[in-house]
Amino acid sequence: AKAYGFQKVDVFTIIFSIVVTVKDGEGNIETQTRRIEARDTDLHKVERINALSRKVCAEPITLEEFKEQLKEIEQEKPYSPWLILLIYGIASAAFTVFFGGGVGDAAAAFIGGLVLRLILMVGTRLKLQNIVLTMMCSGAAGLMALFSVWIGLGQSLDQIIIGNIMLLTPGIALTNSLRDLIRGDLISGLLVLCEA
Repeated sequence: AKAYGFQKVDVFTIIFSIVVTVKDGEGNIETQTRRIEARDTDLHKVERINALSRKVCAEPITLEEFKEQLKEIEQEKPYSPWLILLIYGIASAAFTVFFGGGVGDAAAAFIGGLVLRLILMVGTRLKLQNIVLTMMCSGAAGLMALFSVWIGLGQSLDQIIIGNIMLLTPGIALTNSLRDLIRGDLISGLLVLCEA
């Protein structure tokens, strides 16, 4: 906003709301509030938007060019759902091995990771609340681990469950909440910490 001539810019952001107030050179003040309906963590898009922001701050472009580049980032194709499904399985298996599980445990965790991702996909489509979805995924991970040990695929129930549950751990949210708290943004930090 300062790159486009606004003298003062204030932004207040919490989990589901962004409030921006700007003051122009003539003393006019504009405020806009936007509710955030849905969120997702796409770090590639975050990196591209940050790069666009730095570019505009260094050398402003026309608003039309800015909107077009922003639209291009927004319409960028996400990773394939099949690739994400595979990564969930691999990550679960890797965490299981990391925490001391064997090959059978890793195979069981791999299947559990696939099930977790499928539940997340269906739950997101049904627009379930995050806490409900996390509870469903946690329950499914526990049941899958019990079943895999019962049929003899895995041996270490704890390591299989840990491998699956690590996918549900909100590491980015916890880190961001602590950063906000340390910076003095108490409302934002506490809200994100509570959500995590």
